[in-house]
Amino acid sequence: MTKGKLAKMISHFEQSAEHYIELLEHSDKETETTNVTYSSEELKSKLDKVNKRMEELTVLKEAIDKNGEMSLTDTDARLMSVNNMGYEVAYNMQTAVDAKNHLIVAVDVTNNPADQGQLHPMAVQAKQQLHADAITVLADKGYYSGECLGKCEEDKITAIVSKQNPPSTTGNSAYTLDKFKYDSENDWYICPREERLVNVSRPDSKKKVYRSKACKTCQYKKDCTKSQRGRQVKHGEYHEFMVRADERFAKNLLLYKQRQLIVEHPFATIKRAFGYTHFLLRGIEKVKGEAVMHCLMYNLKRVLKLLGPKNLIESIRMATTSSGKDLSFFLFFQPVRRLG
Repeated sequence: MTKGKLAKMISHFEQSAEHYIELLEHSDKETETTNVTYSSEELKSKLDKVNKRMEELTVLKEAIDKNGEMSLTDTDARLMSVNNMGYEVAYNMQTAVDAKNHLIVAVDVTNNPADQGQLHPMAVQAKQQLHADAITVLADKGYYSGECLGKCEEDKITAIVSKQNPPSTTGNSAYTLDKFKYDSENDWYICPREERLVNVSRPDSKKKVYRSKACKTCQYKKDCTKSQRGRQVKHGEYHEFMVRADERFAKNLLLYKQRQLIVEHPFATIKRAFGYTHFLLRGIEKVKGEAVMHCLMYNLKRVLKLLGPKNLIESIRMATTSSGKDLSFFLFFQPVRRLG
């Protein structure tokens, strides 16, 4: 249920209420010939139902105004785009997979359709599970976020993430943002026509703005920007982290190409081999539990493949003997943690 859909429903019931009220007025006039086919009692009953539905929609409107949308089946789920170019009410499942053994070392579920903001939380979770001082993570352009890149550097996480390049406002690919080269030594940008865009922001401003006087007389201005003031380039407080991330990505293209081979394979196995193509539970906490169980079953089958049944049983016995913990617990969890 979205704001637009709800507005149409409210409008429909308002018109229905007005119609029933009009019919009631005609039904009270015995001398006037009308096409009324309902008695006054029936019309009042219908009007009461419409008013009750209007009250329900008003309450629903308050929730949708706050959240932007709402699923009546699962209030935690959100409308998300899917691979077939359509939309479904869904959740966004996140995983981190290790490159050596292809085991899922971290999993989470969110109801945010965008992956931005998930890079650092997932990387930290993976780092903790691996008990590592530093790790390298690969992620696609959906995870590109200056704030997350900055936090990753602070936590000794080397992030190799594909850069997002917003399209040109004019639709001309020759003037997209990536075509403007930044000169850190002089703190200016060079446009595709070799003109300088200098810093025109205040010294204490967190976000810097770069413009060029040459835009006023540039014959290619219409190809570059729709703004009357000319083209401007902005960068915020995380710009330095993003510059370093872009340089890392450019130097590690071969490593980055392994991303799909590493992280997409478990998803394909869970969906195609196990048949878990949809979540069955409702509510984000229950769905998180379901996602963890899917990953646990994948990891268990993966560990069986890596160690074999005999070595797996021996590992469980050794772990149980050394820790004194319950065998049934380690049957499911210990192999994953040991090899995670």
